[in-house]
Amino acid sequence: MKLYHFAIVLCLTGFLFSCEKPKTKQISKGIKSPNIALCKVVYGAYQVKTPIYGEVQNQAATYISSPIGGILKSVYVKNGDFVKKGQVIATLDTKVFQDKAMAIAQDIEASKKKLKYYMSRYERAKKLYKLGSMSYQEYSQIKTDLALAQGDLNRNIYLKKSLEDEASYGIVKAPFDGIVSNVLPSGSNVNPGSPIAFISAKKLYGEFFIPFNMKISNTDKILFDNKLYPINAFQDDKSRLAVILPISSYENPGNSLKAFIVKTIQGQRIPSKALVLYNNRPSVFVEQGDKVKNIPVKILGNMGQYYVVSGVIGDSVVCKGAKLLKDGEKVK
Repeated sequence: MKLYHFAIVLCLTGFLFSCEKPKTKQISKGIKSPNIALCKVVYGAYQVKTPIYGEVQNQAATYISSPIGGILKSVYVKNGDFVKKGQVIATLDTKVFQDKAMAIAQDIEASKKKLKYYMSRYERAKKLYKLGSMSYQEYSQIKTDLALAQGDLNRNIYLKKSLEDEASYGIVKAPFDGIVSNVLPSGSNVNPGSPIAFISAKKLYGEFFIPFNMKISNTDKILFDNKLYPINAFQDDKSRLAVILPISSYENPGNSLKAFIVKTIQGQRIPSKALVLYNNRPSVFVEQGDKVKNIPVKILGNMGQYYVVSGVIGDSVVCKGAKLLKDGEKVK
């Protein structure tokens, strides 16, 4: 009897101390829910910082060049002139790019007419196929013709923009305030990236190099020495090769420097431990009924403890134990 009363007392005290094992979700191979957990997916705008590196220079001296080559059509400065940042130093003859762009413009108009024709054919074929008056093979061919016409137009538009961009490189500007020297005369034939003039400014500055594969937009900022700088601080705002920023006078020439590219990204924020490499693709696991499903995602940015991604289906992901899971594994 005493044992019976003792058992009752133990059960009544269950509110304070857990007498029975907690109910847990369990997936195959003995993995239980204390080893896995779901975390919220939060959509929003996030600031992502990517480090860039450089060094202190004791004199801002660099050469001015253009990503394209050609003949120097006009030179607007002479040795010893003081120039302001953004001032036009010289222009290259870009007629060949302009002529090609004009020719492509004519191709674009022809592509638009071609696309309009195939679009009308497709609309008519869609109705005939629905009524059973056209075979699938005919209908499929017309769809293919339409896709090819759209591809031609897109390709021509891209080519025209590329040529216009190259033509814009023909306007060579000063990257910062300074004194120019070793200025080439008009009529000179220059190679892509070769010096057209040198420019120097007697002050300390930091030079940072940006990786070629880093995509930069006008809304991005540069964070250095607890200050945000606009993206137009780039030495060459076309090729994005280097950025020059003012630094404190106590820095020593040759010292290494670190800054950050700050991007504002719209996307889905997930904990870093929710991201897994599955079948060589970045992905997450989500619950679907009594199973887990693997969803490939695109990484937009790394925030340390979080990633900003796109492609998550639903409002939660497995954030604890994700590396233990397999696609389609059943949750019991």
